[in-house]
Amino acid sequence: MALIGPGVYFEGTLQNCDEVVIYGTVKATIVTDRMLVCESGRFTGAATVNDAAALGNFEGTLTTSTKLTVNATGRVSGAISYAALEISSGGILTGDINVIDDNSAAEITKDLAVPKLDRDAAE
Repeated sequence: MALIGPGVYFEGTLQNCDEVVIYGTVKATIVTDRMLVCESGRFTGAATVNDAAALGNFEGTLTTSTKLTVNATGRVSGAISYAALEISSGGILTGDINVIDDNSAAEITKDLAVPKLDRDAAE
């Protein structure tokens, strides 16, 4: 898991982790299984994930192969592609919005597979 704490600014690339949780400010390209932008979090960039949840602000390109959840305090804008969508009352989703089909979702999920460490082989 990658945690970007409150008051932390991160710019760069995050990949090969199972979850990214953002409380701070991130300008990045992210490839991960799950991403959570918390209420205090701000994300700008591109993210390819299985599941994404926005309680804070997301701006950029977002592709979710499984589900995008926009909570009441969430703001998501940009080029957004998702397989399933849930928006709570008060949540905002704007931009170029597209639903992806099952075949595309399967390809994204395959590309997001995080390699697991073989702990026995490492010893």
